[in-house]
Amino acid sequence: MIYTEVIAMAYDGFVLKYAIKGLAPLLQNRVDKIDQPEKDQILISFRNKKRLKISINPSMPYMTLTDTKKPNSPTPSLFLIMLRKHLRGALLQEVVQLGDDRQVHFEFLSRNELGDESKVVLVLELMGKHSNLIFMDETHHIIDALKRVPPYMSPSRPILPTLKYQPMTSDQQAILGTSEAEFTALLKDLQDPKSLAKALFKRFQGISPALAGFMVQKHHLDSEDLPASARDTALRALYRDLRDFEPEGFYIFTDDHHHFKDFHMVPLKEYPLRREYGDIFEMIETFYTTKDQQVHILQRSKSMRRTLEGRLKRTQSKIQHLREELRNAEGAEAFKIKAELLLANIYQLEKGLESVKVTNYYTGEPLVIDLDPRLGPKENISAYYKKYHKLKDSKSHLLHQLNQAEAEIEYLETTLVSIETAGGEEDLTAIAEELSLEGYLKKRGYAKARKKPPGFHRFVSPAGFEILVGKNNRANDELTFKVASKQDLWFHTRNIPGSHVVLRLKGRLPDEQSLLLAASVAAFYSKANLSSNVPVDYTEVRQVKKPSGSKPGFVNYFEQKTLYVTPREELLMPYKG
Repeated sequence: MIYTEVIAMAYDGFVLKYAIKGLAPLLQNRVDKIDQPEKDQILISFRNKKRLKISINPSMPYMTLTDTKKPNSPTPSLFLIMLRKHLRGALLQEVVQLGDDRQVHFEFLSRNELGDESKVVLVLELMGKHSNLIFMDETHHIIDALKRVPPYMSPSRPILPTLKYQPMTSDQQAILGTSEAEFTALLKDLQDPKSLAKALFKRFQGISPALAGFMVQKHHLDSEDLPASARDTALRALYRDLRDFEPEGFYIFTDDHHHFKDFHMVPLKEYPLRREYGDIFEMIETFYTTKDQQVHILQRSKSMRRTLEGRLKRTQSKIQHLREELRNAEGAEAFKIKAELLLANIYQLEKGLESVKVTNYYTGEPLVIDLDPRLGPKENISAYYKKYHKLKDSKSHLLHQLNQAEAEIEYLETTLVSIETAGGEEDLTAIAEELSLEGYLKKRGYAKARKKPPGFHRFVSPAGFEILVGKNNRANDELTFKVASKQDLWFHTRNIPGSHVVLRLKGRLPDEQSLLLAASVAAFYSKANLSSNVPVDYTEVRQVKKPSGSKPGFVNYFEQKTLYVTPREELLMPYKG
């Protein structure tokens, strides 16, 4: 899998330290089985039903406890075979972090081929593109590594079987190995907040840039007016805060598009939105699972979005051209009037005249009409009538083309919204099938009719009303015209591309909270999902009509009412079923 975004040290040494505390249930437990769901991921299951997931993906290395069970790779790697040979049935005795750094040793008590007990160590290095998982014996000789590093790649630190393991080294200090006086002496002359945060990140182990920046702000060391005595006090408080670090919560931070950007155990200020979780492993697992899915969807949908955005740009240009032609066609009526005036004044006309002055009986004003001197009176009148009919027919054709182009714009924008809100591979495949059937993508097996019906997002209001959302344009049609009953309520953002939403009533009258929730869902699954006071129309399903021959998802509706809502994902997701 190709990742387009590198997460800058979200999983820092302080997150790792607290995660290790959470591994206490694994201690003195034996390994049950070991799997390798992906080439850079190992899943160790223990007999107490706990699972340890380790990933050394260069963009997203992490360690967590997980409840998720992913299918194993069909062909076990040599590293997996070696782990199974030595660790199956082994007892996890200790988990040790090296200083405050992102290196951890899992120490197991195993049995060798002779049945004798021996100590083996699994070393996890969470170091970005240098991340690795290394298996060594009690003499620290490498048995194998998930990512072998030959001498030509790293002459100073090769990682190959039988070689002596060399820990990663750096000039950074551990906070626990630094005194308060030494800490303040190192940082006291750094007045600029950025320089101070950078020094924390560069000089001390395990501190991410985000955590460094937060700590500088928290202790008001970003203030230019801080007196020297107060600054010294603040630095000492900062040192104690890092030395005795305790989580303030477990947060995932997102951008305005709800894409996961970072996570930590402190409320970072630089992101507009955040979500809070119950424990560290829920935070880590949610972040990396969702981030992996978001990046995968981004890669999977890239060609689709590029195709649609290109078509959208061309269609918008076509609309501008059509509107210009329509403005020119608006002059058709003037040619008709001139033809009628020439006919009424035919007695003044003769061949060879270049113009004639007549009275416009519509306005009472004099009007000079140009003539073709090569034509006689009847031919000049006929020429004006021909221009009139040509422009009139052109106008009708142009209006038809304009309506088609505007419908295509709505279809393309709605499809882009569906791609943005896609929940996974299946949703994207359904969208690709639809685009293939509509002629936007080449047919690569997508055009075969799906046996599986289109899927819907599902929400349930506090009053128990079911709310369904079409995941793509075909699903929108399926929902509105096949699944919903005529008495159900249908929701859609007014004049804004988005999904069809149905509030299923089943003979009940909806309460106000359910109406507002359905409207908020419609706004969230629309192009206006980042806007405030979004207008959402709603009406009975029987008032929704599909024009003959229109594209998937296109409808007209009547007898609507309007609600104004501000969609917020964190308020909607608790109701998603």
